[in-house]
Amino acid sequence: ILILRAALLTGLVVLLFIFQMQASEPPPIQLISVVIGFAYFLFLVYILLLRFCSNFVWVATALVSGDLAVVAGILYSTGGIESPFSFLNILTIIATGIILPRTACYLAASAAGIVYGLLLDFQFYGILNPIFLFPNAASFYERGYVFYIIFINIISSYSVAFLSSILAQ
Repeated sequence: ILILRAALLTGLVVLLFIFQMQASEPPPIQLISVVIGFAYFLFLVYILLLRFCSNFVWVATALVSGDLAVVAGILYSTGGIESPFSFLNILTIIATGIILPRTACYLAASAAGIVYGLLLDFQFYGILNPIFLFPNAASFYERGYVFYIIFINIISSYSVAFLSSILAQ
């Protein structure tokens, strides 16, 4: 799982550089660069924890919590509701289903839904203003549309949690 995480982060960095080179005007990538750097730092911390900590459940819980925080940072720094990276929560839930028991998978799905819902609600009510990769995308959304996006993501999170916990048994 850690090797897959490093490959995903490296692929994200490559995509970010390609996106920056192809854009006619430079996109705001400072914050997402900080988030990716933090994710690499967490990757090193996870390796050290696995090497020196004997309680695997505690390490795995820290790994899932850190992943949810990194995904929230990526979603915020790429536009919130407009972010093309909302699928990253699903990857975190699948990883949880592989390394932890079934109940932890549902807890990760709940946490992912809560974090994503809070991010979109804060964006809708103007408490947080995400950084849009595509500046023209920043627009007003109807309340029903925001609720629909949150609802679909929560349902998909629980569906993936159910399926990945079945596969992990």
